[in-house]
Amino acid sequence: MSINQVIESSFRESGVNISEGLANAVAENLITKDYAALEVNLRYALSNSNLLSAAITDKTGKAIINLKRAGIGMRHNLDFGSKFATLEDGAVKPFNESEAIGLVSWYPIIRGIHIGWVRVEASKIDSQKILSTLSLNALIILFLSLSLIVLFSIWKLRNYFSNISTWNKNIIDANKLKEREVIHSHIMMMEALGQMVAKRDSETGAHNYRVTYVAIRIAEEMGYAGTAMQSLITGSFLHDIGKVAIPDSILLKPGALSDAEWEIMKTHVTHGEQMVIHIGWLSKAQEIVANHHEKWDGTGYPKGVSGSDIPMSSRIFMVADSFDALCSERPYKKVFDYETSMNIIYQETETHFDPQVVHIFSSISKEIYEELARLSPTEIKELVASRVDLFFYNY
Repeated sequence: MSINQVIESSFRESGVNISEGLANAVAENLITKDYAALEVNLRYALSNSNLLSAAITDKTGKAIINLKRAGIGMRHNLDFGSKFATLEDGAVKPFNESEAIGLVSWYPIIRGIHIGWVRVEASKIDSQKILSTLSLNALIILFLSLSLIVLFSIWKLRNYFSNISTWNKNIIDANKLKEREVIHSHIMMMEALGQMVAKRDSETGAHNYRVTYVAIRIAEEMGYAGTAMQSLITGSFLHDIGKVAIPDSILLKPGALSDAEWEIMKTHVTHGEQMVIHIGWLSKAQEIVANHHEKWDGTGYPKGVSGSDIPMSSRIFMVADSFDALCSERPYKKVFDYETSMNIIYQETETHFDPQVVHIFSSISKEIYEELARLSPTEIKELVASRVDLFFYNY
């Protein structure tokens, strides 16, 4: 609200609308140059308001008439250097001299075009009221402005964090997609390498899927999850990867191997460890690849470690690998039934196998045996794939 509006509002209770009423009242007089009537209208305005003074100028600001309350001397800023008509002493109740320092405000006189100005001065008392009102209005405006700024800032921050959240979500989703693509490529490579080793060893590749599934089942019973389970799966699938370094004359020999040939065959463990240990994601397979021919009593190879010095994942795999070998047909043996296979496992507990792992396996071995017996190689592959999805993509 402007000073003009506040001054006008302050005197409206007296019935005088300064900016409209007074300006309209003197407009016709100003056009006709009837200054006597103009003075009467100004006197009336002063008589019916708390104004200290009122003046009329033309549109250039040149004074035409200037009236003041009786008892108050003209001040230099009210002296327009033109015709003056002052109220007689006692015509209206005079103001105290100390009240004569007030606010001054101007209003345009419009009658189609701008023809002049009305100038009014409020008393000191009314000026203080006006200034108080202005101060209050200023505080209200400041408060509202600050409130709007705060609300706008909150809205901007909300949008900013919303955009950041959306941006982060998009990045996370993109990263998850890329991560899944990388995992998928690793799994495909793992399966391809496993199949390559199986073909090299004159197998169909079903052994890798069967032994991996048996190892997973035992590990699940032992609470394996996350990277530990991923390492066990990768190691189980690639346990014989070192055989690609064994000559065909030894690897594919139909009869028994000589002592020298057997020593060369045993090097597939070391070759396999060297293959996987320096390849990022394949390094997960290192524990099983390097230790799957060790034995609980220390008579295995290549390092002859024993007991708890053998990684747990390798101890699990030993049982799974031996069980599948016993239950499957090989060039050097026939298929053993479930009871015969488990009896051999029990006999070699504490020499070849960890007793704890055998104990856990014995509680689920019959179920696993019957499950694998009724499934085709393709169905077994799908069974392993479902476990791979569970443990690779959901962690």
